[in-house]
Amino acid sequence: MTTPIHRPQPWNILSGKVIISILLVLASTVLLAQEKLITNFELVAGSGLLLNTGSGHADDDRLTKFGYSFGVGAYHSFTPSFELNFRALWELKGFKASEPYYNPFTNTNEVLTIERSIRYLTLSVLPTFLVGHRKKMRFSVGGYYSFLQSAKNITTNLDQTGQILNQSSGTSTHNINNDIGLSLSVGYPISITKKNKIVIQIIQTIGVQYFTNSFGYDIRNKVDALVISYTIPNGQ
Repeated sequence: MTTPIHRPQPWNILSGKVIISILLVLASTVLLAQEKLITNFELVAGSGLLLNTGSGHADDDRLTKFGYSFGVGAYHSFTPSFELNFRALWELKGFKASEPYYNPFTNTNEVLTIERSIRYLTLSVLPTFLVGHRKKMRFSVGGYYSFLQSAKNITTNLDQTGQILNQSSGTSTHNINNDIGLSLSVGYPISITKKNKIVIQIIQTIGVQYFTNSFGYDIRNKVDALVISYTIPNGQ
């Protein structure tokens, strides 16, 4: 098994909370100066490929794992070209990876697979720019803060043919913290009625808060997701 390489965490939880608090205070101050705080409401749902990165976590060790997110949001439109999007989401993140493992008790080579499903309550702020002649294309660059809710861990020992030799599970949140990171997205709206529309988005979220996986590696959340939102005008 590869020797873990631990990296210092670039941001800690306190600094993350301070930054998010500043963003929320600034956003609230601007919004309170407007006549109409919420231009549109939205229902949000999507699924994404979990692509965690970090020290000693090679791409060929990573196994395919999908996460999800769903929740609600709101928009405030400042101009035809710029709006601010707030979202509150329930999300599943985590990782699934494997490594060769020598079992000294049976004197055999095995494969150790570890899957960790981590659930968060996520708040995000996404400044959104509408471009093009008809202001259809949407580009967002923002941030999020995720509050850890729970975790489920499954550890599996496989032989060289893929046969399960042993499997165990647990719900420990050891070595996992709240998460903070960046959100990047591109989207396009499709009108359903004169007032309502769905917005199809490709979103990448990149965490900057490291946590330790069960292999002992320091990794961070990264997700490439397809998200669909249904928007409803406020009072129109």
